[in-house]
Amino acid sequence: MCKNVMISVITYVKNGMPYIRECIESLINQDFPGLEIIIVDGGSVDNTLDFIRNIAKNDKRVVVLNSEASVGRQFNKALSVARGEYIAICESDDYVLPDTYSKLWTIAENTKCDVIRSDYEQFVGNNEKRKCFRTHAASKSDLYKKIIQNSSNILLDEGVNGFWSGLYKKSFLIDNEIFMSETPGASYQDVGFSFKCQCLAQTVYFHDEVFYQYRLDNPNASMNVKNRVNKMISEFVQLEDWLKKKKIWEKYYVEYFKWELTALKKAYINIDDVNKKEIYETTKIELKKQFDINKLSEEYLEFVSEFDEYIEIQEKEKRKFLNYLDNIHSDKRKIVIFGAGFLGEVSSHILTELYNVDYQLVDNNKKLQGTIKNNHEIFSLDAVIEDGSDQVYFVSNVNYAADIKKQLIEAKINEDNIYICNNDELLLRRILLNSNR
Repeated sequence: MCKNVMISVITYVKNGMPYIRECIESLINQDFPGLEIIIVDGGSVDNTLDFIRNIAKNDKRVVVLNSEASVGRQFNKALSVARGEYIAICESDDYVLPDTYSKLWTIAENTKCDVIRSDYEQFVGNNEKRKCFRTHAASKSDLYKKIIQNSSNILLDEGVNGFWSGLYKKSFLIDNEIFMSETPGASYQDVGFSFKCQCLAQTVYFHDEVFYQYRLDNPNASMNVKNRVNKMISEFVQLEDWLKKKKIWEKYYVEYFKWELTALKKAYINIDDVNKKEIYETTKIELKKQFDINKLSEEYLEFVSEFDEYIEIQEKEKRKFLNYLDNIHSDKRKIVIFGAGFLGEVSSHILTELYNVDYQLVDNNKKLQGTIKNNHEIFSLDAVIEDGSDQVYFVSNVNYAADIKKQLIEAKINEDNIYICNNDELLLRRILLNSNR
């Protein structure tokens, strides 16, 4: 057992083979003397428990606990015994890079922040076939490398983004009663946890280095969970109860419903269930209950109106995009990917690896223009449309898709040639479908 614990890493697992080995080895190989590794097993019936117990026999930093199968309950149990000044999370199918915790500890010592978030990579495949997509912890570059104080409005605007990629001061979590909801299984407990942290953190630090590696191709990942819409609503009901218990509901209920709408939009639009319309109607009934309880009848109408409009537009854009991909080799027009971030990276991978099609890359960020990414120069929009040729545009950006589409239309691009690629789950499913063949 480590005497001077500075960081406690929490890993929750149930039936984690074959991924758990890479996860745990990445932790025990950290060259950081103040590390405690707490692994909470949720009733594994494969070889997971034997594996982690054997690791613990040979490494005194490793603590093995048992719990019911609930990510929230497993995390909370580990938090209750953790001895570190800071808490880290490493999910059992992910891993961290070498020197992760020594570098994060240096940041923690220098900043003393409640929450530290760093960039991360999402990946598919193994060994030489592994493909990584860099993802930013913050949406704006000016949020990085500075202590952000009294930051609830800024952080809540960021949404749920890599809650496991960084550190949390343990005293901040305990003093504010920030725990995960102890609902069964492993679905969306990160949503409530993230909201609690982001509305109460007094100091936050975003770091632009990649440490965490997040696996996308686990068939048990949350995007493959059935009844996901119902599970999402359940998580928000739990969060609502917590906000009211803390007497901060009135302060944060607007942001709360923004989060819920965003989460439900994404969950619903990617449902493949044959009962999709029925699920939608049930969802609206459950939402109305929430709004009625809080006497927000007018807000409910606005909420559902926005939801309806989003679903109609996104369903249309989704069909249009998938139809284009299904017929991509019969279309001889050049392809322009508008967006050099995470979704641009995913889009480029789909074109080159799945369809063997080349592209040009465009971004509005002048600092990126002229640089090289994936052997492609990043251009301004003006540079790629100056010859007036007929081209296809993939709008690969989450936050500014509507603005970019407007920009393209103002530049006289035919709307039929614009494809909205802001649905990361839809794009990733394409990659996963191909990788599993």
